[in-house]
Amino acid sequence: MTASEVSRTEQIAEVAAHYTHGMNVDKCCWAELGNARLFLHKLAIGLTACVMLLSTDGSLTAQRPVFKVLVLDALDGKPQANVKVEPLCLGLPLNFSEKAAFTNDMGMATVSYACGESQKIEIAVFPPNRKEQCGGDAGMTFGDVVSAGFLSRPDSDGGIWCPTKVSKKLKPVPGEAIIFVKKPTWWQSHVAG
Repeated sequence: MTASEVSRTEQIAEVAAHYTHGMNVDKCCWAELGNARLFLHKLAIGLTACVMLLSTDGSLTAQRPVFKVLVLDALDGKPQANVKVEPLCLGLPLNFSEKAAFTNDMGMATVSYACGESQKIEIAVFPPNRKEQCGGDAGMTFGDVVSAGFLSRPDSDGGIWCPTKVSKKLKPVPGEAIIFVKKPTWWQSHVAG
């Protein structure tokens, strides 16, 4: 090696020593690679956990308490299928709508509960046919529904008035809210409201 090549090699070694703080260059590179591998490993574990959580059916709603909503015809008591059930949380800290559910062939929908303890739940139902909800939106607390059940009053203020012949024969079932619908009369749909 010539004197200039030796001098250049010493300069490179001096710069390398400055940036590696006295570590061997090979050890420095392996240390950086180890940190990168550790980061990528943690990232892969996190992504795998996210994919597994999101790919599991009901993974988020399984953690929330649920209750059932039964939708019946107010005139004949028949279960109503494919009715959209929209729960609404009312009160502090804020009012918000929860994800809607649809009734099955037995007229039953499972609704996840996300309201606060002090909030009331109002349930609005929207049948696919020309029927409407009887009485007002059903206002209740989750504790009431779970402990004693809830039976809406089809003749209450708010929605269309419905007869109580069917509702008088029923009793509330713990964990279940019962809501009534019926087709409005000509008067109810054109004049009353």
